Amino acid sequence: MAEFIKTLPQNIEAEKAVLGSILLDDQAINGALEEVSINDFMIKIIRKFFLQC
Repeated sequence: MAEFIKTLPQNIEAEKAVLGSILLDDQAINGALEEVSINDFMIKIIRKFFLQC
């Protein structure tokens, strides 16, 4: 019998888009903070960047 491993849903392109919007517009962090949290990021470097904002 094959074992199935459940993984958390993730969207790397969405993470990059959030990061990009913050880099392009410093006010974008306000909107991002209303919609996402640090735990929504799977890529560690983007998580660290978001934490510093």
